[in-house]
This record gives sequence, structure tokens and C-alpha cells, in this order.
Amino acid sequence: MENLEKLLRKAMALGLTGLTDPHTAATTIVHAVEAVARKCVFEDELPEKDWPPYIICLTDMTYGFVFGAGSQLPA
Repeated sequence: MENLEKLLRKAMALGLTGLTDPHTAATTIVHAVEAVARKCVFEDELPEKDWPPYIICLTDMTYGFVFGAGSQLPA
């Protein structure tokens, strides 16, 4: 979480994001990823072949949250 917070602070300093609270943003991102990982990996609720849409969704959500834009992933 500390490394993510540092990266978010750097993005803020460079004017790449409109975030104002890197600690809360980092905490929120990490908890969202942990929740999906727990369901997919640790609780075996989804077979590995079904993980990609969740990974893409987390990526899109995080990218949009940090940079205020849509996905940069191919469709």
C-alpha cells in the first residue's frame, strides 16, 4: 500500500491525476483488489479461466479512478 501511495503522490505532483488524498485512494484500491482476489483465488468461487473479466474490471475501475479516463486495455 505504501508503494502505491508513493506512486499516487508522484502522479499528483506531475499533474497526472485529480486525486487529493493519496493515502485514502491507495487504501481503497488495495481493498478492492483484495476483495476480488479473495473471491477468485482464495475462496475458489471462480475457476481461473473466468478471472479475466474481473481483472479487466478492476484495471478499468482503478485507471478511471486515478486518471479520470476509460480503459486503456484492448477490447
